[in-house]
Amino acid sequence: FLDYRLRYGIYVNGGFEQNYNTGFTGLQGLKPDLWTGSALLGLSKKYQVSDKLKGSIILLYDFLHRQHFPETEAFKFRIGYEF
Repeated sequence: FLDYRLRYGIYVNGGFEQNYNTGFTGLQGLKPDLWTGSALLGLSKKYQVSDKLKGSIILLYDFLHRQHFPETEAFKFRIGYEF
């Protein structure tokens, strides 16, 4: 995982994640071949909504998107809030 601050609340983000893309039916669903990996790298902007609420917008590129079946989108857009 990478979270490096550039300036003005803009960060470089990166990491590797595993996603389970089918319905969970029990412990047999934990087999490694049912999970897809994503190698992500992108930029984020962190901002403050109020004194108690902070947010972030993240745009990531998945370097492994062509290896997924079916092929997934290359760019991931995420919005998060922190209480």
